Amino acid sequence: MQTYHNIITNLSRLLTVMITILVFNTVAISQPSVRMQKMTGCSNTEVLIPIEVVNMQNIAALTLFIKVDTSTVEYVGVEDVNAVFAAGDFVGGENQNAQLFTVNWFSLSPASIDSGLICNIRVVLKGNSCDLLFENDCEFVNPDLTTVDNVDYVNGSILALGSYVPDPLSQTVLEGSNVNISLTGIADGLTLLWQTATGEDWVNLEENATFNGVESTKLTINSVSKELNENRFRCLISNNMCSEGTAESELYVTPNAVNNKLDQNSIAPLQVYPNPFSNILNCKINSNINRGQVILTNVEGEIIKVVKLSNVYVGDTRSIELSDMASGTYFVSLFDQQKMISSAIVIRN
Repeated sequence: MQTYHNIITNLSRLLTVMITILVFNTVAISQPSVRMQKMTGCSNTEVLIPIEVVNMQNIAALTLFIKVDTSTVEYVGVEDVNAVFAAGDFVGGENQNAQLFTVNWFSLSPASIDSGLICNIRVVLKGNSCDLLFENDCEFVNPDLTTVDNVDYVNGSILALGSYVPDPLSQTVLEGSNVNISLTGIADGLTLLWQTATGEDWVNLEENATFNGVESTKLTINSVSKELNENRFRCLISNNMCSEGTAESELYVTPNAVNNKLDQNSIAPLQVYPNPFSNILNCKINSNINRGQVILTNVEGEIIKVVKLSNVYVGDTRSIELSDMASGTYFVSLFDQQKMISSAIVIRN
């Protein structure tokens, strides 16, 4: 059974621990936290960079230095300054030589913000992306001119909506197969809409049996038809200020037939024989090609053989030695420069 002395001792220890925790939390909570967000925008448009603070109590001055790439973002000015800074001088600016944005304020009347905006910095986004980094010599100053210690500075960034890149950028698939095109790292609060084009005009895709996920990060194309050959796809990304298209993803469709014929009366640019073949595959080229190549791939899309072409005329034939190739189904594609103009499916015995 505990004695009266032991009870008093234990209560005293418990009280000491509680006071220590309370003091620690009070000190931690009282420290300001300054942050910038991960922003998005469109190239050559204006973007607002909010500078927010939490637990700024009884501060007489502040100085912020933000490291930027001034070739990517152009300073416009400071706006939406919090009203608590009205009593004093609040100045924003840019130092191009030092690659810095600056924010300064001083007053004989201290200011406090529990949680809110210090100001917005308006910039023009001229490149794809830019990090926004607080420098080490940022500071908050107390009325007695001492510096507030342990301020938490959270960096930000600006990313152009058009800098997102779909995966893959190019793919060749067999007619009737399913295709996925994806985006990763998409920021919160953005609206997505996949589009397609064969010429200069982009057309919005609609959710249907062929296209799934037209407003998501992954577009699925079901049972790809040969009519989609050489179509380009991109995602139109929007925030509450602007919209911009991503990089393009190109789709090439290999017809599900032995030879790729445009119609019954036309001759395919590429004819292959014999098919099936054993050791030698002959490729008859019915097109004038100054510089190109014949590429043989397996069903997984891996390149098995590349034959360079130069000064090829209609009717020329190239024989390809493939005796060391495993039996199976392969795709043969004919390229003029970097453009695929014909393809065929071949089988090795």
